[in-house]
Parts: sequence; C-alpha cells; structure tokens
Amino acid sequence: MVRVLLALLSFFCGVAAIACALLVPSHLRSIDEQVLVEIGRNGPTVADAGLQLLPDKVSSAKVLAKVADQLNLTRTLRFTSAIQAAEDTGRAWRNSPFHSPEFQNLLGGPADYEYLSKTTFLEVLRNRATRQKFKEALLTPEAQRVLQNLTLTNTVLFAPVNSAGGFPFDVAVTTTAMLIDDRAIGATPTSLIKDEVLNLVSRASRTNANPALEEFYLNVFAMAKRMSWEQMSLFTSQYKTLVALDTAVRWIQENKRDLPLIFTAVEMSQNGERVSNYLRLFGDPGLRDISLAVGSGNKSLVRLLELQQPVYHADLRDSFLKNLRLEPLFKIFLPISMDAPFLAQFLKFDLLILGAFLIAFGFSYAKTPSREEYLWLPRFAFIRQLVFTALLVLLIVVLGEPYLVQGEAKVPPAEVQWSFPILAQTSTPTPQMSGPMITASTIVTLSIFFVLQLSIYVIGLVKLAEIQRQPLTSTIKLKLLENEENLFDGGLYCGLFGTACSLVLLTLGVIKPSLISAYASTLFGILFVAVLKILHVRPYKRRLILQTQTEANPA
Repeated sequence: MVRVLLALLSFFCGVAAIACALLVPSHLRSIDEQVLVEIGRNGPTVADAGLQLLPDKVSSAKVLAKVADQLNLTRTLRFTSAIQAAEDTGRAWRNSPFHSPEFQNLLGGPADYEYLSKTTFLEVLRNRATRQKFKEALLTPEAQRVLQNLTLTNTVLFAPVNSAGGFPFDVAVTTTAMLIDDRAIGATPTSLIKDEVLNLVSRASRTNANPALEEFYLNVFAMAKRMSWEQMSLFTSQYKTLVALDTAVRWIQENKRDLPLIFTAVEMSQNGERVSNYLRLFGDPGLRDISLAVGSGNKSLVRLLELQQPVYHADLRDSFLKNLRLEPLFKIFLPISMDAPFLAQFLKFDLLILGAFLIAFGFSYAKTPSREEYLWLPRFAFIRQLVFTALLVLLIVVLGEPYLVQGEAKVPPAEVQWSFPILAQTSTPTPQMSGPMITASTIVTLSIFFVLQLSIYVIGLVKLAEIQRQPLTSTIKLKLLENEENLFDGGLYCGLFGTACSLVLLTLGVIKPSLISAYASTLFGILFVAVLKILHVRPYKRRLILQTQTEANPA
C-alpha cells in the first residue's frame, strides 16, 4: 500500500511539474505571443510614431494612420486630429530641399503642396518639363553621375530614354539622382547603399549595360509608382544595403496590400534591414508576426526584429489557462520571460526534467519487485530512469517546440512579374545558392536521433545483462540470445524508420530539405547496432559456445 501511495504521489508531482513547465512562456528559437504583447504594453504605439512625423511628413503619417485603423488600435484620436491640422498648414513640401522660388508654381497652380503630398511621384514626373526642372536643380557630383545613365542605350530591362518607351527609365534615373541629392540614399554614416549605387552607376557608364543597376532602377520605379516623394524619401533612408531594399520592394510589388504595414514597420523600427531580413526568413507568417508586433507597440517590434525569431502562438495553452483559471500562475512566469529569458528557459527545463524523473521514479514504485535474483540490476535501475527521463523530456520538447526542428522558413525572393508594359522585358530572378547543410534545425534533428539510438543501445545492454544473470545452462542462454536478435537489431529498424519518415515528410514539404539529418538516422542505427553486437553480444556468445562444449564434454 505504501508503494502505491508513493507511486501516485510521484506521478502527481511529476505531472504538476511538467504542467508548470509548459506554462512558462519561454521557447527555443521563438518568442511567445503573450511575451511580445506584454513587452509593448504602455510603450510607444503606432500613433506615437506617427505624431513624430508631424507636421512635416503628413503623407507618411497618413500611412501609419491607415495601419492603425486596419489593426483597430485605440488612442488614435489625437493622431488623426494632428494629421488634419498639419494638412491645413501645408508645411511638408515647404521643408523639402527642392522647394525654392522656381518650384513654387511647379505644376502651374498654387495647390502644389496638396498635389505633391497626395500623388505618387511617378505622376509628378510624368510631365517632361517637370522632370527637366528637377534635373536642373541637382547640383551635387553624385547626382550628376547618376544622371549620366540617361545616355545609356544598351539596356536590357528598360527601353532607352530617347526611345518611345523611355519614360520609365527617365523617371527611375531622375528619382535616384534626387534621392541621392536629398541624402535619402546613404542617410547614415554606416550605410553602404550609396556606395553600392554609385559603383553600379560607374560600371554601367563604362560597359553601357549593367543588369544589377537596372534591377535597382526597377525598384526605384516601383516605389515611385506607389509612393509620394516624401514617403519614398523616408522609406529608402532606413535601408543600408541594396539587398535589403530589393527584398522589401519586391515583396511590395508582389503583395500590394502589404505596403502600409511594411512602411509602418520600417519607420517604427528605424531599421529596414531587419524588416527585410525577417520577411526573407519567415515569409507570410513573418508578415503576420510583424503585424502583431506593430499593433503591440514599438518595443514589441524592436524586440521581434532584434531576435529574428518567429512568434509562438500558444492557443492550446491560452485555452487551458482560461478554462482552469491558472492566469495568476502564468502571470508569475510572464515577467521572468520578459526580463530574463535565459532564466525562464532554465526554469522551464528544470521543471521538465524534474517532472519526467518523478514519473520515472513512480514507475519504479508502481512495479512490483521481482523475486528472481537475476532481474535485480541495481547498476541499470538508475540508468533506465535517466533514459526514460531523457526520452520523455525529448518528446515534450519536440511536440511543444515546433520551431526547434522546423527552423527558419527561408523564402527565396519571389519571381516578380513587373507590370510595366512599356519595358523591354520582365525581370528575371537571380539564381539562389543553396544554404549551408549544417543548420541549427539539422543539429537538433541529429541530437534527437542520437538520443533515441543511445536509449535503444542501453535497453539492449539491460536485456543482455538479464540473460547473463539468469541461472540457466549455456545452451538455453544461447537460445534466449537468438530470441532477442530482433531487439538487438532494434536500433537498425528505428534508424531505417527515421530515414523513411524524414524523406516522406521532406517530399510532402512538412520539413525543410536536409538529407544529412535523414540519412543520419540510419547511420546512427548502424553504428550503435554494430557496437552492441560486435563488442557485447558476439564476445558473450563466443563464451557461451565454449561453455556449451565444455558442458557437453566434461573432462
């Protein structure tokens, strides 16, 4: 009776410890949704970021207001009122470096500011005389170097400026020169994008053809098609490399409705590089995570982009908390996960290991001890409990941490069909080189297969020790060993099963391509089975065979 009570108590404490561990909002290679929301609570919001743009950047602030409305955010009344007041004053264009007496009647009327702030820059530059005025206002050497590209004739993606379809190329080159003159490209000392653009411009001037430069001009044309001058200037100023800008613009070209959200995320974080990298890593789910972070506040967005990890949506846990009313316990763990994530992970894994060990300990009490002396194996009892603990913890971690094995859903840039009928031809994507074969998810998968094979190896050693201790003749022990051949080969079967499952899941697209992790399952099975049978089973069989001959022919 005492053993039963101890077993039940051990089981109960073990399950309670595991339940508490699962309530800790800390995860491997991902950030918990509740933690992300709590980080941004009472911090700067989308409205606060928009207010910082006023009264000078009204059209950009209106983009943030649109996102705030789409996310159903509160506390935006002051923001919308400030936008209306700024529109009435019309200060934005007056603060532009291109506002001078000769530009006051640029469009032939007094409503220049209103038109420029509400119209895409492509429409502004549609007039040839307007484009010429802007070109004449560009006096810096860098801008003049860019304008030299207007003479290029051997272009691939664009029609030359002097041809009938040269308007897009003229707009792209002129806009690029203006962005460089306005320091919207290369706004910070650590930025590389200005040097990259000027290098491309110089090479194009010498070779008269440069696909990489034309790809950049396509990006500029796409922005001019969708943004006002103010928005485009603010957007490009947050990028330091051409690769990151290309990722964002291609995404916007392919997903037109995502422009306000991406623009808002770039402006709030003041780091377009991280926004583009997050989109490149996680694709559409990553955009939804960015939307959640934007709605939660500036601090949430900055933390998400710093970590470059997906958001873990624990819907089952949240339902569990609500139904069992365990929110007070969860609120104890939440601040720890926010302020000390490593401590939270340490606490979570400690509780998992403790709970799994208590369950294993309960099994030892629940099982009636055998009266057979050969089944009493004190040196393996603790090892078996550790193996059970490791397997249970491994199972919980694999099932509870989907991003641990899945890793980063790296998405190559989509093949964008640029919808400009006046261009010579559409853009072709740059071939993507395959990434490194050894990634974090591959290491995790290899560790799982290794632990499984090690567990089967230990089970084989336990069974071999039991046969050795049985008070039977050598002949019967040989037959028992033959009977356990399938068990001794279990590692090989498990390895083949792991490889087959990995290849099937790979074919179905459930997991990322990784032939190393797939074939490692069979490799570990072969190694462990070889060690077990060659170093342990074979010598013991040889000894039994010799003892059988001795027993059959006693001296």
